[in-house]
This record gives sequence, structure tokens and C-alpha cells, in this order.
Amino acid sequence: MEGGDIRVGIDLLKYSVINAEQDGRAVVVEENVNTAFKIVTGTHLSLLIEGLKPIQKRLLSRIVQMKQGDEMSSLTSSALYTSFKKTGDISHASFYNYLLRLSDLRLINLHRWAGKGNAHEIELLFDPEFLKNI
Repeated sequence: MEGGDIRVGIDLLKYSVINAEQDGRAVVVEENVNTAFKIVTGTHLSLLIEGLKPIQKRLLSRIVQMKQGDEMSSLTSSALYTSFKKTGDISHASFYNYLLRLSDLRLINLHRWAGKGNAHEIELLFDPEFLKNI
């Protein structure tokens, strides 16, 4: 579920078994799965990000930058829009569609924010440092 794709699950099974075999085990243990998960998630995430449009990559990068300094604080769509609009001319409708796409790809979660208007809180589903390295 965390990987967001059945292919991640299939690869996770495959690499977990390979790791167990390399360790000389006849059964897969949790350590094998954890090691495989890091490899598989990184590979799939890299391919997913490569498939994004340039503006979607820039938006994801902006989210990572804003979350990297303070992962615990809330990031709202309105604060992100204000910051992202400074980098180029973009309508709010286009911005929101790009956010929805990142949400559909399970890179972020959007939660209705309790504040005024139609703002959403943005939750980054992967470690900002991990995404930055990709």
C-alpha cells in the first residue's frame, strides 16, 4: 500500500527472496523485506518522477523544499500556491489540477484544511530528503 502500486508488491516479493538467498536463508525474514523495500521503492519512485511533466516536477520540488525545513508544520495549498506562483504564471485551476495529479500518483495526500475557503493541507508521502535525492 505504501508503494502505491501492485508492481511494487511483486518486486518486493522478488527482491526479498533474492536477499534471503544471498544471506543463505531458506526463508524470508523481516530484514530481507526491509532491505528490498528501500530498493524497490526508490526504483519505482524514480520512474514515477521521471514520467512527470516539468511543471509537475517543479511543483513537487517546491513541496519538498517547503517541507524539508519543517516536516512537522502544516503546508496548505494556498501557501504553496502563493510560493509557486512566484516562479511563473499559473492559474489557480491549473495549479490545483497539478496537485490532484500528484495526489493521484500517491506522492502527496490532500486533506481538507479546517481554515477558511477551499484550502487543503498537503502531506508529503515520502521523506523529503529521499525525494530530493531522486
